[in-house]
Amino acid sequence: QWFPKKKGIVMGYTTMGHNLASAFYVPMITVLVNQLGVRVAVIIPAAAVIVLSILGIIFVRNTPQEVGINPDNVSDETYKADYADTADPENDDGGWTTKKLLTNKELWLAGITTGFFQICSVGVMSQLVVRNQQLGFSQSTAVAIMTVLACIGIFGSFIIGVFDDKFGTKKTMIFFGVWYIAALLCNVSET
Repeated sequence: QWFPKKKGIVMGYTTMGHNLASAFYVPMITVLVNQLGVRVAVIIPAAAVIVLSILGIIFVRNTPQEVGINPDNVSDETYKADYADTADPENDDGGWTTKKLLTNKELWLAGITTGFFQICSVGVMSQLVVRNQQLGFSQSTAVAIMTVLACIGIFGSFIIGVFDDKFGTKKTMIFFGVWYIAALLCNVSET
């Protein structure tokens, strides 16, 4: 509802958060655990999530109209001319019900494929510090390497968003999958 014609690039921006989390969470939790111990260290990010949730409840709205703007932040003239095909979110559910969604094979295909990408990302990223240490790097250097790579990945998220808008989600997901396979093969082969 917020970005009906710019969804790809917006998803590129939002997935930058995954990279920022990888870049800063590991070093942050490493320092906190070393300084405060595990029990206290996990309270700090948990409290931050609670604060962000409260801020979200207060400030985030379901539709752009609730804050007086048009989808994609376009002018009223552009909205009237180019957004006739976007439904009024208050009066139209698009015909989708929970049952229709759960029986839709495309929903499951999209959910499973993107889920596998996320599982790979979390699984691989969580093991790379240990892997780098096995290759001879110190823990601090291994964490620093992953932080730098995660920061580089921020630009990757943006590029994938641009590709999504330009080539479509299906082609972009296939490209991302091939890219991921190549990266994993390079890792396994120590290239």
